[in-house]
Amino acid sequence: MKHSNCNTGVTQPAYRHWAYETATSFTRPAANIIETTTAYVVQLAAPAFRKEDFKISIDKNNLVVSAAPTATDDKLNFTHQEFLYGKFSRKFVLPENTDKQQITAKYENGILELNVPKVIPFQTNIEIPVL
Repeated sequence: MKHSNCNTGVTQPAYRHWAYETATSFTRPAANIIETTTAYVVQLAAPAFRKEDFKISIDKNNLVVSAAPTATDDKLNFTHQEFLYGKFSRKFVLPENTDKQQITAKYENGILELNVPKVIPFQTNIEIPVL
């Protein structure tokens, strides 16, 4: 699987089964992808959001995760500000062995976690015992 660098257009190797394409906006939440025997787990570090801020969809073979934070209190008079959490969109190319209809998501403690189940392959050679 490969991913393309949106800045250079160069295609580079990515994680074994996953490819990610792009992130848009000035923020890009870090992502972890964990493979278990039954699923892939995608974790995005996205603090300062509410679960209602997220939009998760499938576009062709892409898992698209985007968010826009609700309005902040503009009355705060910051003398220094390093928290820059803004809108973002991330796109992940799904491996062929995923069940797109069964993807679930939860948001807890600043981490958005998506569970992407694997499709159980149909076995073509099955022995049936005679009883």
